[in-house]
Amino acid sequence: MSIKDRVLAPLSGRISQIQVMILVQLLERPKYGYEILRGLRDDFTGVWTPKTGTVYPALRSLKQRGLVKRTGSTERAYYDITRQGRALLDTVGGHVADDIVFNRCFVESTVKRLPPSFAMQVFERIHSSGMGEVMPEAAVVGAIERLPDNALSRMFLEGRLRVLQYKLNTVESSLARLKK
Repeated sequence: MSIKDRVLAPLSGRISQIQVMILVQLLERPKYGYEILRGLRDDFTGVWTPKTGTVYPALRSLKQRGLVKRTGSTERAYYDITRQGRALLDTVGGHVADDIVFNRCFVESTVKRLPPSFAMQVFERIHSSGMGEVMPEAAVVGAIERLPDNALSRMFLEGRLRVLQYKLNTVESSLARLKK
C-alpha cells in the first residue's frame, strides 16, 4: 500500500482521529471525561471546539472495544488506556507519521501554487491564529525535550535548528531582494 493510500484511508477504519487523540492523552495518566475534553479544547483553541457529544461517544466506543477502561465513581469516572489501546497506538503510530509527512507536502504544494490574493488571506488567518507555522515550533521542541534519551533530543534539536536557520536565511534573502 502506498503512502498516499495509507494516509488517505481513515486509519484503516480501526480508529478515528478523535479516538487517537484521546488515547494519546491517556498515555500521560488516567483522566476523567471533562479533563479530556478540556485538553482537546486547549489544543485546538480557535480552530475547533470539541463538544461532549463528540468526546463521550468516542470514549464509550473505545471502552467497548477494550482500548480504555473506566474506573471511579459514577460522578467522576476516570478513563485509562489498556494494553490493547497501547498496542493499537503502536500500530497507528506509523500512520500518524505518514499523515504528518503527507500534510507537510500538501501544505507546501498548496502554498507554492496559491494566487497572491488568496495566499494573503491564508497567511493572515495563520498569523492571526498565533501560529507562525502549521506545526508550531514550541510544540515540536516540547515533544523533543520530552524524549528520554538526551543524545537523541540533542540530535533532533540540532536538526530543527538547521531547518529554522535555513528558513530564516530564505526570509532574509527575500527581504534583501525587496530592498533593492
